[in-house]
Amino acid sequence: MRAIARISMLAGCAWIIGSASTAGSPSMTLDMPSEIKSWRDEVLSRDEYTALAGEWRAYSDSHPESAVARVQLARALRYARTSTPE
Repeated sequence: MRAIARISMLAGCAWIIGSASTAGSPSMTLDMPSEIKSWRDEVLSRDEYTALAGEWRAYSDSHPESAVARVQLARALRYARTSTPE
């Protein structure tokens, strides 16, 4: 019984560790532009953020119901330092 409990516990830990290593938003889909990650995780150049903002703006325009697109666009604009207060 203890061996089975130990195997179960280890399998559970592997699942937790495995899911933690697959970083990225679960709401991202393959047809979306690249995810804008937090500066804590990845820093791109200002030009790269500007280009990604253009991609996210186009995606957001074609998917107006997508909250993810709006958040990613706002993050890209903020990181590119081109956002304006609304």
